[in-house]
Amino acid sequence: MPHRTSLGGILSTGSWGGLLGKPELVTKQISAGTQDSEWGCPTSLEGQLGSVIVFHEALQPSHVKALYLAGPNCLSPWKSQEAEMVDWSSKVLLHYTPKACRSPICLDLSPNLFHGRLTGNKVVNWDIKDMINCVGGLNVLFPLLEQISLLGEQVPERTDGQPLPPELATPVEGDWVVLTSTKASEARLEKNIVATFVLVIKHFIQRHPINQENLVHTHGVATLGALLQNVPSSFMDVNVLMAIQLLIEQVSVAKNAQLLQQMYQYLLFDFSIWNRGDFPFRIGAKREAQAGRCGLAEAA
Repeated sequence: MPHRTSLGGILSTGSWGGLLGKPELVTKQISAGTQDSEWGCPTSLEGQLGSVIVFHEALQPSHVKALYLAGPNCLSPWKSQEAEMVDWSSKVLLHYTPKACRSPICLDLSPNLFHGRLTGNKVVNWDIKDMINCVGGLNVLFPLLEQISLLGEQVPERTDGQPLPPELATPVEGDWVVLTSTKASEARLEKNIVATFVLVIKHFIQRHPINQENLVHTHGVATLGALLQNVPSSFMDVNVLMAIQLLIEQVSVAKNAQLLQQMYQYLLFDFSIWNRGDFPFRIGAKREAQAGRCGLAEAA
C-alpha cells in the first residue's frame, strides 16, 4: 500500500511528550487511511480558513509584505517577477487553498504534493472585479453617478475644522492650485461623493485587463465624461480633479495606450467638466491638462 506523509506528521514532533526531552523524529511515515488511528479523529476548528502556505524557513519582512500586496486571491505569489520572490517555490512545504479543493481532496499546490483531506464545507469567494462582468461590466455603475444630478445644489460635506494639506491649499499670493497626486490621501478624497465614484472605477480596473478593455469597447470613458458634465457644480472641487488624476495614473501604469488616450480626450481635456468650479480649481485643471499634453507628446 503506498505511503504518504501526513500533515500531522509534518508539523508535529515524534511525540507530544517531546517537550521534556529531545524528540526522536521530525516527520513520521504512515499508511494511507491510518491517520485517525495514529493521531485520533480530526476535530473541526469551526471557523473559516483561507489559503494556507507553510514554508521551510521564516520569512523576511519584505516577503511578508509581498504576500500581503499579492492579495488573498493570488494562487501563486512566488510566480511574481520580483527577484526576491522567484525562489519561493523551493521554500514552500505545502500550500492549500479553497479554490483547489474537489470533493474530499484538497490539492497541495506546492511541488511536494502533500494532498490533504477536506472534512468541512468549501466556500469560494470570487473577486468582485470578475463578478461585475456577469451583470454587464463597469457600465452598470454609471447610473449611480447619474443619480447625483438629482441632489441639485446640495453642498457636499465640508471639513472646515481640518486644514488642507499643502499640496491642496491655494497659495495666498498665487492664483492656481498645485496638485501632487502621489501625496493624495484617498480617504480624504472620498469625502466627495463624485471623487469616491471615480476612485471606485480606478480600483475596478487596477491590475484587471478585462475591465480595462471593457471600458474601451463600451465607450465607458466617454460616458463618464458626459455624466461629469451634469454633476452639480458644488461637487466639482479639487478632490474630483485629484481622483481623475489618480485614475489616469493607474491607466498609465497599466500601459493601456488606447484607454489612456480616451482618458485624456474625454476627461482631462474636456474643459466643459472643469469650467464649473471656482477660479483656482479651474486653473489647477488647466495646468493638469497642460502637463497631460506634455506627457502625451513624450509618449508619442
